[in-house]
Amino acid sequence: MFNRALSTWREREEETGKAKSHVEWVTLAMAREPIEEIVPKITADLQSFTSLTAPNGWLLWFDATKADGPMPLAGDRSKDRIHSAFKINGHIQFVRETHQEVRDVIAAAGGTPLPIPGRFAEMIETLKSWVGIGAKPPTQLLAK
Repeated sequence: MFNRALSTWREREEETGKAKSHVEWVTLAMAREPIEEIVPKITADLQSFTSLTAPNGWLLWFDATKADGPMPLAGDRSKDRIHSAFKINGHIQFVRETHQEVRDVIAAAGGTPLPIPGRFAEMIETLKSWVGIGAKPPTQLLAK
């Protein structure tokens, strides 16, 4: 049903018109109701609907059964208020919560969380970002 993250926009009427919330799923849906009114309606049909906090303080609403997380981070991002991440629809969403909190939120909403990333996984992500590997498979690196 809701395959993408839902973001709460409160003070952004110049971008959203009179909408107070926006839901990204199959198509973009804007709602005039505040998120506090929308969440109970959604969770009545989708008990796995939950949220984590984006670095800017907005809530990221998503279906926990479609999320992979917590994900390892490359380097220390705490100065940017990023302490963990999760993946949904192939996109990484950075969040303020810790790895343990991300794991707990996904599990509490009925999802299957990943193990908490260790220092080794985070070092690998850091090395990949240094050499510009990104999402390239290792075979592409050997071809150079």
